[in-house]
Amino acid sequence: MAVVSHAEKWIFLAEPHTASRACCSSLLKLGEDVRPHHVRPHQMDFSTEGYRLIAGCRNPYDVLITQWKRPSERNLPLDEFITGYWNHPSTLPYFANVADQFVWYENLQEDMNLTFGHVELDFDPKHKSEDKEDWWTYFDPQDFQRLAKRLDWKWYFKYFGYDIKLDGSCLINKPESRRPKSLRSWSQ
Repeated sequence: MAVVSHAEKWIFLAEPHTASRACCSSLLKLGEDVRPHHVRPHQMDFSTEGYRLIAGCRNPYDVLITQWKRPSERNLPLDEFITGYWNHPSTLPYFANVADQFVWYENLQEDMNLTFGHVELDFDPKHKSEDKEDWWTYFDPQDFQRLAKRLDWKWYFKYFGYDIKLDGSCLINKPESRRPKSLRSWSQ
């Protein structure tokens, strides 16, 4: 679902694999449900003009491993999964080119609080990947270099300010124009 507040003129768009269910479930206290879950702004039954569009973002390597660990994909070797599925354009973020601002999965509680005030995130463990280790443990340095060349995500890293290293360190320098802002600051 997406969540909309007509009173405060914002819409939280459910970006896949960014804890969107937990975010939307928690935001229902502030707004109302818009279906289907990953609805795009042009599919809503009202004009979104004048609304602040907010979506999540997440390190794409972490998303890749989360997708691969799904029960339906688990029996594929990682390399085959990447070749057959992940390099498809539909796996790119839905809302990168439409959202006004983002909340980063890696700083989710902090970003949600900054944007919406205090929000108690409602995580449902049934949507969590089972037996998933940190993403970088699935790659050796040569695999990682090959993968980085094959999946041209430079634009994504630059757009969202990710600086990702094979040791799992993930520095985020959030671009000013896409950083979370308090709802109160929008009207100023």
